[in-house]
Amino acid sequence: MKTIFITIFHGHIARNLLRTKVVESLLIRPGTRLILIVPDYKKDYYEKEFGSERVIIEGLALLEPSFGERLMRSFYYYFIDTNTVRIIQGEQFWYTGKKFKYFFMRFCTKLFGKSRPLRHLVRYIDGKIRPSNLGTLFEQYQPKILFAGSLTSNEDVLFLKEAKKRGIKTVGMIRSWDTITVNKGIPRVYPDKVLVHSEILKGDVIDYGDADPETVTVVGLSHFDHYLDPPKMSREEFFRRVGGDTAKRTIFYPLNGVASRDFDAYIVGILEEMIRLNEQLQDVQLFVRRHPNEVKDIDFCDPKISIINIPEVIDFPHNKLAEREFTQRDIDILAHALRYSDLVINTQSTTTIDAAAFDKPVININFDESPDKNFYKSVRRFYHYNHYQPILKSGGVRVVGSKEELEQAILDYLADPSKDREGRARLLAGQNGGPLDGNASRRTAEAVLALL
Repeated sequence: MKTIFITIFHGHIARNLLRTKVVESLLIRPGTRLILIVPDYKKDYYEKEFGSERVIIEGLALLEPSFGERLMRSFYYYFIDTNTVRIIQGEQFWYTGKKFKYFFMRFCTKLFGKSRPLRHLVRYIDGKIRPSNLGTLFEQYQPKILFAGSLTSNEDVLFLKEAKKRGIKTVGMIRSWDTITVNKGIPRVYPDKVLVHSEILKGDVIDYGDADPETVTVVGLSHFDHYLDPPKMSREEFFRRVGGDTAKRTIFYPLNGVASRDFDAYIVGILEEMIRLNEQLQDVQLFVRRHPNEVKDIDFCDPKISIINIPEVIDFPHNKLAEREFTQRDIDILAHALRYSDLVINTQSTTTIDAAAFDKPVININFDESPDKNFYKSVRRFYHYNHYQPILKSGGVRVVGSKEELEQAILDYLADPSKDREGRARLLAGQNGGPLDGNASRRTAEAVLALL
């Protein structure tokens, strides 16, 4: 029996690997079994959802990092010197009046962000600090491969170090399209193979993360594979389920989340007013979906115009939003909302890519409730982020800077949904490493199994 360890310490990783066909594709190889390493308080949930004779769930108590681990982690915040990082540092420190800390952070970021030898030195020292509490697990199962579901997470780093110490083959996946340039975490330990969604992300891992180009493989977005499956619900069934009107055209507005509640209320108010007053929009309804990481109720919508959708997520005792798990039912709801909407409106977010997968027109909002809002708290800052530049350059989204531009863009797209279709195709291909073909899960599994 050939054993593969898979580390799952974040709800998005479960969605990317377990709510797709990756596990199914891995188990095609006879004599292979998977050991899913998950937080101990999630073990029962994972066993119920994903456990089987060849998929074993191992719960792991929270790993307490040593002083050396904590010290080394602090260096990596300075490894990336992108426009995104500069803006985030300005938001966190300059805007809040911590000018000295801002200059200190900028100095360190310039120092490490421009010096590959310094980064290599830190990684070399970091690699000498070995975890001491994972040996029993490795001895028990004798894995042939470690698949780190999120290469940049601190827990995955500990497993990668242990695997490398034992000479075990390693694979790591970059969790999201913005992970590197936003510096949500930069790779501390490089596995034998790095899996990424796109050529754009591959370039980020090489240019900013110092990866060896020969080790980086583009596999596509595995959690997009099911977008090509036949719908599980008809349009009529879907809108009956969510409380919508099957006779109306639908604008989908996914809310931005905790930090943007006032902004969301402002935009929903604008859209509802347009629908009330514009004669060309009398047959339009608004589908408002709460952000998965939001916890507050939506109390600013007009139920005569807007459909309110609350994502179905599973919460766990520690009550951290990153611990939430997506249910299959909710994943299906999002897919059908995109499929049956006529138009998607958001600020810069991953929903832009999801909408492009369904060839839905996308409008990005680039104005605030107050025209003189500070840049560091304005939605304008998002359109300067590095990872969003390929989206803007694709020509697949319409960016609007006022209520008047927003209304005109809505009318244009509803009148002719084919506008900017070629741009949306470029957008999707750029973020998915090519056109959507439904085989990203298979390519992910094949890349892992190749190490056997």
